[in-house]
Amino acid sequence: MGRDRKEDQNALAGVLDAFVEAAAAGAKAMQLIGRAFIEIKGDGTPHAAADGASDRAIHQVLSRRLPGLPIVSEESAGEPPAHFADGRFVLVDPLDGTREFLEGHPDHAVCIALIERRRPVAGVILAPVKGKAWIAGEDAREYDLDADFRLIEESARVLCVDKARDKAQRLVTSRSRPDPLALKMYPNLAPSSIKQMGAVLKLVAIARGDACVFPTSNPSAEWDIAAGEALVRAAGGVMSNRNGKRLVYGRKRHHFRHEPYVAACNRMVLRQALAQWPAS
Repeated sequence: MGRDRKEDQNALAGVLDAFVEAAAAGAKAMQLIGRAFIEIKGDGTPHAAADGASDRAIHQVLSRRLPGLPIVSEESAGEPPAHFADGRFVLVDPLDGTREFLEGHPDHAVCIALIERRRPVAGVILAPVKGKAWIAGEDAREYDLDADFRLIEESARVLCVDKARDKAQRLVTSRSRPDPLALKMYPNLAPSSIKQMGAVLKLVAIARGDACVFPTSNPSAEWDIAAGEALVRAAGGVMSNRNGKRLVYGRKRHHFRHEPYVAACNRMVLRQALAQWPAS
């Protein structure tokens, strides 16, 4: 049994190594293409040339390193591989935070997650401008990046959510899409207790212990949060939909869209958030 676990750990390490290489390739492609704007998508979010360039670079690496593993990405979700939902696939957001990227704000990232049995079990988040990467596997870790977006191994730091239960609530919200839900749920929070961040960095804040709770009613796609959920859970946090159920991935019938959800540092904070969720 020990040998089987070791084999599983080695296999996961190989997958994550491929994800890091692919994310770095995506970041380099973004850097080369620059901040060229293309269009506003149907959901009101911007689309940049860098989205497609990053996606192509990521696919090239993953197809070489992990042949046969289905890939579903934001850029190709309309035509996912026929066998993607057989139990194990890769979910890719080649540029999470396109709005921030186009504005020159550092809150954007490449996100790649491994989905098994409709749940994210591992992932990589690489934020090129911040020079940081976060990896979710057996645990959650933060790394500094070198100039080529490679991990600086000696910089590794294991992440853990904020487990203190006697601190004032600390909330993280979206910087580019203000969500009135959060302020309705926590009307008495001081401004100093509210962090505004972009893209998947809101979930990174939970995993790092920088915030305690992130409730959102904003629409989101599976690729937006899969790697972030893997990181939150690997760091000891929790996530659920507004009914307290785990989020499910690979929902092609729902166009890979997620319902409103809460990320929290522990189950007590999650229960409190769900109890404060306004009635529809």
